Amino acid sequence: MQLTHFGHSCVLADFGQTTLLFDPGNFSHGFEGITGLSAIVITHQHPDHVDAARLPALLDANPGAALYADPQTTAALGAHASTPQDDPALYREFLEWKANRLKQQQRADAASRTAASIKRHAEHVDRRPVR
Repeated sequence: MQLTHFGHSCVLADFGQTTLLFDPGNFSHGFEGITGLSAIVITHQHPDHVDAARLPALLDANPGAALYADPQTTAALGAHASTPQDDPALYREFLEWKANRLKQQQRADAASRTAASIKRHAEHVDRRPVR
């Protein structure tokens, strides 16, 4: 898997045969010319997660890409969008990716806590008087 960050909340996740673009919003730049997308995923309707002005060109450049969004955004975008549950296989892949990212973050957090604990212990040991 390869991840590319386009600023703020916009991330391109390339799984090899499936390529997803998350949250192409108005605070993100550089995603405009991307082609070959499997799907565009919009997590919620705020403009920093979906730029309604640039979305049509992105969809035109990726005619085979599905557009998935939360129910409120789906309603606002009209017939172009569907909820992720409408494609169970893609939704399952997304949930697996999300679960793996959470596990990676938890491992990184645990490693950071362990390093901090070792450092505190070493500082405590260094202050003990020597007999």
